[in-house]
Amino acid sequence: MVKSKHKEIMLHPDSPLKDTPLECYNCSSKNLFLLGFVSAKKEAVIILLCREPCVSQLSVKDCNWDMENWQPLIENKSLLSWLVRYPSEIEFKRSRMITP
Repeated sequence: MVKSKHKEIMLHPDSPLKDTPLECYNCSSKNLFLLGFVSAKKEAVIILLCREPCVSQLSVKDCNWDMENWQPLIENKSLLSWLVRYPSEIEFKRSRMITP
C-alpha cells in the first residue's frame, strides 16, 4: 500500500464487519495509516479515530472513551488480526508474487 500510495481500504463482504469502509468516527478520514481504535470504558464497544487531531479533540469532549489506550490498526506492517483474517497456509501457497 505504501509503494502504490493507496491509503483507503474496504473490508471484504464475507468478513464479520461486512463490506464496511474503515473511517474515523469523528472526521470521516479514511487514511488507514492514521487510523487507530479506542475502546469504551464500560462497554465492549470500540471506535476508529485518526491520530491527529481527533484523539486529542475527543478526549476533552467525551469521557466515555479510554483515550490513553489508543492503538493503531497497523502492527508489524500488517493489519490487526481481528480486523482482517490472515490467509490460511493453503491460501498463502496459492497466492502469486507480484512485482513493483
